[in-house]
Amino acid sequence: MESSYISLDPESIKNVDFYNSISDIIKCSICHNILLIPVTCNSCENHFCKNCVSNWVKVNKSETAN
Repeated sequence: MESSYISLDPESIKNVDFYNSISDIIKCSICHNILLIPVTCNSCENHFCKNCVSNWVKVNKSETAN
């Protein structure tokens, strides 16, 4: 899913070793970039960018309504 807003690109990381050690907890499960305005799902406990999960919910609500 491609987002229509600015996200933080992992390619801009300068300390790659540190980033790799924490990447599982700072990456959005949707866009796979660094979390921007992070939110956590109460059900699955995954982390998402606020805009990513908002867009995902909008798209999936419209798909399930059809």
